[in-house]
Amino acid sequence: MGLQNRELLLFHTNDIHSNLDNVARIQTIMEQYRLEHEPDQIVLVDIGDFMDRMSLETEGTDGLVHRDLLNYMKYDVITLGNNEGLSFTHNQLSEIYKEPATFKVVCCNMKPIEGPALEWLYQSTIIEKNGLKLGFIGVTINYTSFYRLLNWDAQEPIQEIKQQISQLKDKVDVLIVMSHLGIRLDEQLVKACPEIDILFGAHTHHVFNPPEQKNQTLMCAAGMGGAFLGVVHISAIDMQKKPNISGKLIPTHSYTQSQAIISIIEQNRHIALNQLEKVVATLDEDIETDDFNESSLPNLLALSISKWCGTPLAIVNSGQILAPLQKGNITLQQIHAVCPSPINACILKIKGSHIRQAFTESLQHEYKDKRIRGYGFRGVRLGYLAVAGFKIYYNECDTIEELEIKIYINDELLNDDKIYNVATIDMFTFKQGYTSLSEYEDVQYFVPEYIRHILANSLTDVQLIEASKECHWINMS
Repeated sequence: MGLQNRELLLFHTNDIHSNLDNVARIQTIMEQYRLEHEPDQIVLVDIGDFMDRMSLETEGTDGLVHRDLLNYMKYDVITLGNNEGLSFTHNQLSEIYKEPATFKVVCCNMKPIEGPALEWLYQSTIIEKNGLKLGFIGVTINYTSFYRLLNWDAQEPIQEIKQQISQLKDKVDVLIVMSHLGIRLDEQLVKACPEIDILFGAHTHHVFNPPEQKNQTLMCAAGMGGAFLGVVHISAIDMQKKPNISGKLIPTHSYTQSQAIISIIEQNRHIALNQLEKVVATLDEDIETDDFNESSLPNLLALSISKWCGTPLAIVNSGQILAPLQKGNITLQQIHAVCPSPINACILKIKGSHIRQAFTESLQHEYKDKRIRGYGFRGVRLGYLAVAGFKIYYNECDTIEELEIKIYINDELLNDDKIYNVATIDMFTFKQGYTSLSEYEDVQYFVPEYIRHILANSLTDVQLIEASKECHWINMS
């Protein structure tokens, strides 16, 4: 007997990045649909990066606020984004995702390198709703170098998906991939795997409005930050035929915020503030910052990274610092507000010529004022380059062509052909900002501590604070 009027509404979110105001709006939309439909007709999924440590509530609860939200909103299935995989330890994720979590976490290309399998992590799952069997396969971007340092074995995604498809395709009516790979890999995926009926895309914050049909697959994506809630309508009349599938995006900005979600956020904010009120240092004086001119707090960050990584040379963009530190007691909350980006330190083996290019660009206003989005950066603009171990002498000019620049390490001029060990930040290795710094010979990442943790660790070092006042950029004009 054929299926009669088997209809489902499959809602999807992605790259929320702890934009909790929009989470409250999404819940209002979901409440309206749940009033109008039977529980068996509604499915809600998330495609990763739901959490972001830039949020006070996320940082101060180690993500537990999100378990409360996902449970209350009745999410059915979620997958891991890189923010979940790189920003939280296995133990922290287990606290978030094990019982009393009521949703399933699926990700087929992630498993621990050492230790037992994670009981809350599935490669795929089947959910039956309103007589339809839905097969969900989760997958995330495999930042192998980072993940290995955090005890994650991140497998090549497309081969892992193919293996899951072979196990599920004859058991389900609709085959769904929840992909936190980004649009480029998604396009490769739908070519390689025509069995996929629906692909929910994420990571690159792209938008399909309406969803796009590629080969046999409906490709869906809802941007970032909860600006949209996606919904896919599935209708099956005849079991012998594929269901009819269509979708759309619902803008969230005009909806009111769910009071229940606001209450959950406020409760967790109170917990977070209690955790983050710990005093880490007491300053005898203000430490200033400036995105366009050399200043003490970015210098201190560069010196802190240099010390942490154990190499005398360091480079970091001043845009990582969002505000000065005022004299008096400094708390974890203040450090989080001043330096919120979930960015790690690293050491690059890099040629002097690439360092020279970055320093030359750093003298140009267009670079200092450049806006950066993603790749861990949660600031506003790129800013200039704060340094440790370098002295840069330059003349003031209007164009790069007219610029004269001399770069010293101790008393020696920078050698363009020499390879230097330079402590810096992982953002540059992703070709963001001062892109010549991505032209390295080798890289060593330092995890799990973020640069704000490294900065906080240095605030009791009086010598380092005094050294941060030293001028490294000398205008010879």
